[in-house]
Amino acid sequence: MAPDKKITGRLKRLHGSRVRHSQNDQSGEESERRVFLAADVHETDTSDEKAPEAAFSKQETQEHGGFASLFEAFPGEHRHGNKPLASFLEWTDPTSVLGLGETSPEQILFLDIETAGLKNNDAIICVGAAWWKGNALETTVWNLLEEDAEGRMLEAFAETARAFASVCTFNGKAFDVPRLNHRFSHFAIRTPFEKMGHIDLVLTARRQLPRQNHALGLQTLERTQLRFHREDDLPGREVPRRWKSYLSSGNPSLLRDVAEHNLLDVITLAALLGKFARGAQLALPIKSQNRKIEKRSSGAGSGSSGEGRRARSRSVRPRRASAPSLTAASSAPELSPMQKKLARTYQLRSKSSASNTTYHERQTQPPQAADSYTPPTSNVSEAPSPTLPTRERAAALRQDIQEALGAGQPIEAVAALIFELVAIAPRHAYGLDKLAAYYTAIGAKACARDVRERLSRISPY
Repeated sequence: MAPDKKITGRLKRLHGSRVRHSQNDQSGEESERRVFLAADVHETDTSDEKAPEAAFSKQETQEHGGFASLFEAFPGEHRHGNKPLASFLEWTDPTSVLGLGETSPEQILFLDIETAGLKNNDAIICVGAAWWKGNALETTVWNLLEEDAEGRMLEAFAETARAFASVCTFNGKAFDVPRLNHRFSHFAIRTPFEKMGHIDLVLTARRQLPRQNHALGLQTLERTQLRFHREDDLPGREVPRRWKSYLSSGNPSLLRDVAEHNLLDVITLAALLGKFARGAQLALPIKSQNRKIEKRSSGAGSGSSGEGRRARSRSVRPRRASAPSLTAASSAPELSPMQKKLARTYQLRSKSSASNTTYHERQTQPPQAADSYTPPTSNVSEAPSPTLPTRERAAALRQDIQEALGAGQPIEAVAALIFELVAIAPRHAYGLDKLAAYYTAIGAKACARDVRERLSRISPY
């Protein structure tokens, strides 16, 4: 049976009174035999209410009446995973993350929220934010302590967020920002995201790690890309349950794990953004997935295959023997499925040269008999090697297009390169811009308009 809080508080006050009198007494023996009097008890605080336990023990914590804000600054040498935080500011290819070419690190707000549920009307109970200040990463976590203080907490966050030009989230375009805007509207608060650029690292991860769509969770990327492993972390799905337990018990210490979970999320956002902004080709971390790819690439002619598969394999072998580049691409187990498809495309292109006539010219030419048609030779420069990583191949394609257009070639002559650039990098701003120009040149105005609209949606800068 739990002890009565009133009795426990009274005993503590009595003990405090005894200690004070023992310090003023000259004789230790008399202090030990001293009898408690009513005056002793009257000298202490007679309130029956126990002082509430602090929700957070950090010195940077401030109470604002219904919610708390926790500020903490992490120096550049603080290690998040296998590297210090300052190393994530070494951007070598900021254009690889949409919008970073025009945004400095100090102008980006890293944002993550925790909610009481998945419905729009469920309260936002925690808002975490981080930003770079020199080589240090400063963070603030706003924690809701009383249900009726949500509006005041969101207003405090909005005042901080208005000082930044861009916001960086993880799946924030689908969840965090729409949920915040809904609650801002509910409390008649002006949203700070109206004129801010938005960098969603889920989309960046899909673009830079196309073979890992099965492993693009935030904590999975922490382990595979940052080598950071959380210990005793509260799962995100447990946050609503923890909030309900806090409301029923009134124990603020239940919210500490929520704040710690939110703090780790925003630090990871800053580290991942720096990882992606370096433009490096990130390796596949799942070993089982590597084994599957090697098995698919090397087991096409295995003796364990069925008769139908052996027949298809025999029908393909003569073509592979006559194409050195395709043989090299198919025999290398490190090539991705996309690289193998591109290798086949290049081989087919070398066998049947692509036509360099425009769309309008092909429509106006009279039809020819199938046995008399001879495709004209192409003056398009040779495409980059399919064995290059996707990012390097996209950069090489862009350079080839720029050199061809700079040399005075019409845009129709590099149409194949433009189509390939957009195919391997669907959100490449330069590729989409040239694709729209190509459609305009051939008179396909509707297609050009659609590409321009797509470019304006994915590139807010």
